[in-house]
Amino acid sequence: MRKEISPYLAQILKDVDDFRLIIVLEDDLSGGDSVKGLDILKFLPNINHLNILSHQATPLSDIGVLKYLNELRTFELSGYLRKSMDFSPLRKFNKLSGLHINDLILPSEYYDIINDNSIENLSLRKISLVHLDGKNSVKT
Repeated sequence: MRKEISPYLAQILKDVDDFRLIIVLEDDLSGGDSVKGLDILKFLPNINHLNILSHQATPLSDIGVLKYLNELRTFELSGYLRKSMDFSPLRKFNKLSGLHINDLILPSEYYDIINDNSIENLSLRKISLVHLDGKNSVKT
């Protein structure tokens, strides 16, 4: 996406509540003045629903750009991901109702993300029930 289009897109989407942004990360061999990868999130702070599909030659290793989002309600991540990815940027959000991480095992140190939200839809490659607290509202 061209950088000059980003502010216009942000203005259009600022009042759209249920817009789901799907970002497909692929190796980009083109140059130019484009917004690449997850950097588009810097221009779209009001996105509530986000899917990231990583199909790059190198694994996705960082989702720190989530700090630019105001309030995320659903988050999906799949594809080629670094095994030791830091999921702490998700701790910022307290209204997550959907969490899908399908191609990576969520380490137990990030289970507070599940425990601190009212997750209605959860999809993990592997889940350890012992790390879920008793007040968790995950629907089974």
